[in-house]
Amino acid sequence: MGICQSTIKKSLTPLIQKIMTKNIGKIDMILRIILAAFLAYLDWSGTVTGTMSWVIGIVAVVMLVTAFVKFCPLYKVLGVDTCKF
Repeated sequence: MGICQSTIKKSLTPLIQKIMTKNIGKIDMILRIILAAFLAYLDWSGTVTGTMSWVIGIVAVVMLVTAFVKFCPLYKVLGVDTCKF
């Protein structure tokens, strides 16, 4: 007997909402997108090469993901919240 997917989704949704409470505001989101675009430009233009290119690429992707999800795990650990309610 399998557990229905909707049952799993209903039980996990409150937990995910509690853990991933939005903590990135609009200005923070815009700054993250701009910074990610700049870092991506540095990476793709060949300005930065080697290991640093990989690091900058990963940081750019993380900045974009956190901007669009509006949740930053590091902010959660540090207790930072840039949202205006």
